[in-house]
Amino acid sequence: MKTGLKCCAVLGGFLLATLPKGAYACEKCFGAAGDSPTVRGIGFAMLTLLCLTVVVWGGIILFFSNMEKRSHLLASGALSLQEDASQPVEVPAEDLSVDTLLDKINLMGYECLTPEEQAYLRLLAQ
Repeated sequence: MKTGLKCCAVLGGFLLATLPKGAYACEKCFGAAGDSPTVRGIGFAMLTLLCLTVVVWGGIILFFSNMEKRSHLLASGALSLQEDASQPVEVPAEDLSVDTLLDKINLMGYECLTPEEQAYLRLLAQ
């Protein structure tokens, strides 16, 4: 924070502390008595907006903390990315084409290959 802004904040805080009556609004300035339905309605509206703001900020914070947790899991290898985990790609044993195996690796990772498929890929790599 800049020095001038700090001085203004300190001066404003000092003025509010020494002259607290200046911060209050009277009935004539506010336009209604303290116990009128209008004042209570405005109070409930402000409380509702405050609660809504807290919920929205809570959702934003939870989203980013979840993304951070998932990024740590991805970096450690405890989590792998899959496009559609509900429908795993199964490669029949007789269909060991390179394109099919590479598609399976792309979708589900190398760990999902069967030992026969891994051996076939190692054989092709030699």
